[in-house]
Order: sequence, then C-alpha cells, then structure tokens
Amino acid sequence: MIKFDPIQHTIDIGVHDLIDAGPPAGDLHIPMAWRSKTRMKEGQKIHTLYQKLRAEQDVHFQAEVTVRYVLVYKDWEITISGRLDGYTQEKDMLVVEEIKSSTLPKEQLEDLKLHDVAGWRRQLELYLHFLYSQGKDVIGRLIVISVLDASEKIFTVTPNLQMEEYIVSQISWIVEQYEEREEWLKRRALTLTTGLPFPHESYREGQRELVDSIIPELSQGKHVFLSAPTGSGKTAAALYSALHHAYENNLRVFFATARTTQQLMAEQTVAFMTQKGMPIRAVSIRAKEKICLNDEVRCDAEHCPYSAGYFDKLRRNDTLKKAWEVNGSKGDIWPSKIIRIAEEQYICPHALSIDLANMADLVIGDFNYLFDPSVRLSMVSLEPSNWIVIVDEAHNLPERAMGYGSPRISLCKVWTVLEKVRGSIFARPIQKLYTYMLEVLTQHTDKEWTISLSEFDTRLCKGLVEEFENLAVRYAKQKQESPFFDEEEGDLWVDVARTIFRFATVLGHAQDETLVICTKGYKDRRIKKDNGLQLFSSWAPRDEATSIALLNRDPSLMLAPIFKGFQSSIIMSATLEPMEYYVNMFGIDTKHASLLRYPSFFPKGNKACFVVPTISTKYRDRDRDRKRTAQILSDIIASTRGNIAIFFPSFVFMEQIIPDIAITDQELILQTRKMSEQDRYSIIEQMKKENGSILCAVMGGIFSEGIDLPNKALCCAVMVGPCLPQASLARRKIQEWNEAKYQKGFAYAWLVPGLARVAQAAGRVIRTPSDKGTIILLGKRFAQRSTQKYLPAELKPQITHNISADIQDFWSMHHEH
Repeated sequence: MIKFDPIQHTIDIGVHDLIDAGPPAGDLHIPMAWRSKTRMKEGQKIHTLYQKLRAEQDVHFQAEVTVRYVLVYKDWEITISGRLDGYTQEKDMLVVEEIKSSTLPKEQLEDLKLHDVAGWRRQLELYLHFLYSQGKDVIGRLIVISVLDASEKIFTVTPNLQMEEYIVSQISWIVEQYEEREEWLKRRALTLTTGLPFPHESYREGQRELVDSIIPELSQGKHVFLSAPTGSGKTAAALYSALHHAYENNLRVFFATARTTQQLMAEQTVAFMTQKGMPIRAVSIRAKEKICLNDEVRCDAEHCPYSAGYFDKLRRNDTLKKAWEVNGSKGDIWPSKIIRIAEEQYICPHALSIDLANMADLVIGDFNYLFDPSVRLSMVSLEPSNWIVIVDEAHNLPERAMGYGSPRISLCKVWTVLEKVRGSIFARPIQKLYTYMLEVLTQHTDKEWTISLSEFDTRLCKGLVEEFENLAVRYAKQKQESPFFDEEEGDLWVDVARTIFRFATVLGHAQDETLVICTKGYKDRRIKKDNGLQLFSSWAPRDEATSIALLNRDPSLMLAPIFKGFQSSIIMSATLEPMEYYVNMFGIDTKHASLLRYPSFFPKGNKACFVVPTISTKYRDRDRDRKRTAQILSDIIASTRGNIAIFFPSFVFMEQIIPDIAITDQELILQTRKMSEQDRYSIIEQMKKENGSILCAVMGGIFSEGIDLPNKALCCAVMVGPCLPQASLARRKIQEWNEAKYQKGFAYAWLVPGLARVAQAAGRVIRTPSDKGTIILLGKRFAQRSTQKYLPAELKPQITHNISADIQDFWSMHHEH
C-alpha cells in the first residue's frame, strides 16, 4: 500500500505498487478457473522450498533481503522498498534471484521468452537498479518454476540503464493522482461551507427530521435501521445524509439496491443535486448482461472486440480522467453515458463502470457487489472502513444473503460434462464429483433430505478445487485448440469448476447454520401389468432437479462481519417491522445499531385499508375458492375508477384466477415470467396514462417494489393472500433454526418475509400527499391477529363483508367516484 504523509511530504511505496501504478496494459480478460488465494498459496510453497534448497547449496545465500531506494520528485521525498527473494555473492558479482511460479507445464515453460514475463523482469530490474546505483556490480536471475511439475526456466537479467526514467514516470503518475484527488476532496469539503444542496426545492413533511436524525448517528459509526413509509422521501434523505457525512470525513458512499428501478431513483436524486452545483463523482454499475455491447457475454479478446486492448485504449485516450467531463457530465456518470463512451472508444462498458467506480465518491449498484463473496468489489472489501453503505429496500437482503451461501450443483450437469470430456485428463475431477454425488443420492429412499456438514465430504471438495485449478491452464489451451462445448451450451466444465469453488468458499466459513440438502428428481414411467398399464415413479439421475446443495439458514453469520467493517450504514425500507427481526438477520450488535421509525405524514383520510376474510388463499383451498375469489376481484374492479393493481403470490395462482375475472372495457395488463426489461418499462408507462388499466402481477416482482407512479396512476392495490414463501424442506429447516435460536420459527421463516412483500405492494398506492386510494387484503389469514401483528402500522386494516359498498363510500367522500 502507498503511504502519503502530506505534513512531512514523504511517500513510502513498495516495488509492486510502483509497477502497478497507472492503468494496466493489454486486453481485458476474466480468469477461467483459478482462485487468486490458492494461486498465491502455491506460489509461496514454491518460494519457500526453493529458498531452503539454495541455502543448503550456497553458504552466501540470503533469503528475503530488504532493499530501499530514495529519490526526490518535486518536493516529495519518496522511499521505494522491496524484498529480494534471494541474494548471493559469486566472485566479485552480487547476484539477485527473483522466484516466480507459473501454471505452465515443462514443455510450455521451455518455450517461454523474457518478453513474455515483462512484469517480472521489470521487478528484478528495479532491484538491480537499486543496488547498481549504490556502486555495486550486480546481475539478476529470474527463476520461473512450474507449480504443475516443478520444472524450471532461468533467465539472466542485467541492469537496465533506463530504469531511473521509468521510476520517475511511475512516481509522477502516482503524485499526480494523489494531488488531483486531494484537490477534489478540498473542493468537496468547500461545498459544506455553503451548504450541501438538498435534491429537492423543499423538504417533504418529516423529511428534515429524517436528515437531522440520521447524520448524528452516522458520525458515531452507527448502523441506522430506518423504517419509514413508502413516499416519505427516504432515498433523498439517506443520500443527502450519507454524502454530507462522507464529505466531512473524506469517506465514500455505496448505494446498494435489489433492483434496477431503485438504482434509477438514486440516479435521479443525485442528478438533482448536481444540477444545483454539487461536485460529485457518481457511477452506477449495471449487471454485465444488461450493458454488454458484444453479441455474447464473453470477456476475452478473442471473442469480444471491446475486451481487446481494453487497458491500452484507456491509457491512450486518458478515458478515466476525461470521463467525468464527457458530454457535459457534471460528474454523474450513469449507464447511458458509460455506453456512449464505450461505443466511441470500443471498450467494455461494464469494465469501464468498475474502473470509474474506483475513483467515485458515490457508487450505485446491486447487493451482489457488496455481499456476494463471488463478485464482491475489491475496492470495498480491501478498505471497508472508507465506506458508508446505504442498503435500499433492505427487507430483501436477508433472503438474498442466504442465497449467496446456498450454492447448488445438478447431477445432470455433472453427467453432461463427464460425457463431453470423458477420456481426457479433464474428466478426472468430474468423475470424482459424479461418483460421490451418486453415492450420496442413493443412500436414501426419500425424495429430499438433509445431512449435516460433518456427514459431507468437505475434504473431497477441497481436493476438487485443487484439481480444477491445476488443470486450468491446460484446459484453456485445449479450449483454444479443440473445445469440448459449442458456443450455445456454454463452457459447462468451467461452470462446474466455479460451482465447486463456491461450495469451497461457503464451506470455509460455514457453521451449524448450514446444512446439505439432497434432492432426487423423479420421472413417471408406465409399465404393463396383468390389469393393464400402471404408472409409477422412479428417481432420475439426469433430471435437472436431482442435486446436492448447501442451505444457509442464517444470513447474520455472513452479513455481520461485512457490516462490522463499514464505517457506518443506513439500512432502510418501508417494511422493516418487526425491526428486531432485521437487526438479528443482519447480525449487528444492538450497541452499534440505531433504530429509527417514522410514521406517514400523509393525510390518513386519503387511504382506506380493508381485509376481505370470506375466502381462503391457502394452497389446499385455492381451487375450492377460485370462483369466489374471482368474483370478489370482479366486484373491486367494478367499484373502482382508475388504474388497479392486483398482486398474487405466484404466477400459477394468477393464471388460475384471471380467466374467471369479469372485465368490461378496461385494459388487462399481465406480468409474465420472462419479461424483457423493455417490456417492463412499457407497462409502467402504460400505467401512467391513468385510463383504467388493470395490472395483474406477482408480489416481490418488479411491479410491486421500487417503482413510482404519478398522482392518480394507481387508485387501488389488491393483495391476494399473504405472500408466504413456497413450502419446502429448505423452508422448514429455516423455521427449525429460527425456532431454536429466537423461538420465533414460523414468524421468522414465513410470516415476516411474506408480509414484507405484501406491504411493499400496498405501498405503490400512496406515494405523495395528494394520492388517494384503497388497499385491499384478500384472504382469511389477513384477519388473524398473529398475521396482523407483523404488518406495518400503516396497514392495520378494517374487516369488510361488502367490499363494493366500502370502496364506493370511500370514493364518494373524496368526490372522485
């Protein structure tokens, strides 16, 4: 790490940091099947063994010798430090040995040329320069050792007389970046003297109180749990508070969301602040699949022209510096601008957004970039204390986090890969995995069961990781010469390898909260019997459902250490009740948590909430009550003028009910399972027309959370049943864990997650003080006290047995029906 002392005007820097200064060169590529920690571990083994052997052979040999080089640039005194792997005396010559490990086998190592290892050569040349400048005769040996077969390739390296010029060039870039950053921070801080501009012309009622409550808590390093109703202005208040604290303390802000629609809201809020003159560098990171400019998402120079020469193009065009002023940008670089830059310069937009995020004051992105171990951004994980994190729609994170810790692998996929690579060396780990999975899955006659981690062969998993990694380079070469898989099916060998890596990562931290779930897929067969054809089922190894998975039942063990590293956070939603549940799920100690609850400041008379208890939405009762359910929905539609949204717990339930709903001249809009992003936005635009459309959608989907509709765009929202998670063995095991730990198994596993989705869907109706509408909860369970205790205070409903009359009475009071 580079250490700046602005008072003494000194810089301490390591050799590796000096070499890494400035944008990298060459193409953008994604490593295929090699984890950096394992790679480093293997390299350390090689170093230690080589140094031990050299010390036994040569009495003059010294290992791990520290060297320093001091120079003055401008008015900075710079000390560059490094550590020699080996140092010895041969006659009148000092010999510096630099040891590097490689994944190349002997035959490929022999063909290696010095220009192929330019970075390693440069490191050794720096060491030689440090000693040469002291008047010593010195020469270097670069020893490259294969981790696959221990073969060696030795290069002789002489002092480079142009090293001083290189050092000054790198130091100048480092100093320039530091001074530019310091000037930017001063400009940020100066904004506070005149007052950080609030996004809107005025505060909503209660919004100023939100800001005044949040900022002091952030200054104490607290994690603020903020529960405030939909439409109360949480996004603006949270962003303003976090940026205010960040600008005072030279910190950065990450706005984490569960959906793209929420990212758009944050972007719009920041845009309002920049329009008022606020200096900010803000970037949104979209998923690679949503922003890719290539025909297919394959991040290597051979298949993607936007990856080819990526770093060279950045350096040549000075892209990262100029991007903040491109096309009139005020420092807020959203995906449309990133795509425009990427198209002009023929570079990868996703990689560009990540590189710009490294320079940003505010980063907006999905939960994954903070909490998913497989894609977590290094800029946050390496220095978490530099970040204030805003978790938007935080009620979604516990389930998402459990998903991060619950990888699954299909026996069918493993079999498919085995058939493709059979007979090659790449089949070895696949065969071991398939054999083990088959052995485990044949031990029980049940369709689904769990085993503890102590019963699972974790040593096999670690061994498979090593095998996949040892084969990675050879596989890459094989793939270039004669691939096993065609482009349409994708590289399934790599997919399996990455899944095993994910298993290993989870197993490395898992405790009693994690179980192994074994599942058998079944298929029906017909056989001839004396009395004719008879149907029976047998388990099918090649059924996609046949699998082994890990089940994380407690997100707190994953989330707690992450939040502990952040400087502070704002964890917010309209549905953070009961707040005790979320504090537990996030694993945050109560002494570091601040609980803020804010009621709705909107006129209470503008909203009416009803429960219709005359039907049951339980799975076993749905068919029996299907006609009656459709009739109630028809009555609600007939009694309401304006747009209506009907939210169902699942697509299946929605598809069963819709044919029986009576609709006259209204337009019926349906959410489908695989809607494109463009189709989703088209529906939102259609709903804004206020022409009496009926939207049928699912709770927990794109239309029930994180979208804003203008005044009068939605006059009624109907929630058909509490959206409890689907019944499964996994959910029952989650219930068992929460019962043992909190004595609230059913509530924590089923009710709270389900009712959070209900509350979110209901929140689409009242977004501003002038909005008016009805919220209708359909089903007996909403009338139960055990259910109502977990609904937000704003959703405490009144029971009705004549919903049509009650809707008409509501609108007659508002003279709008």
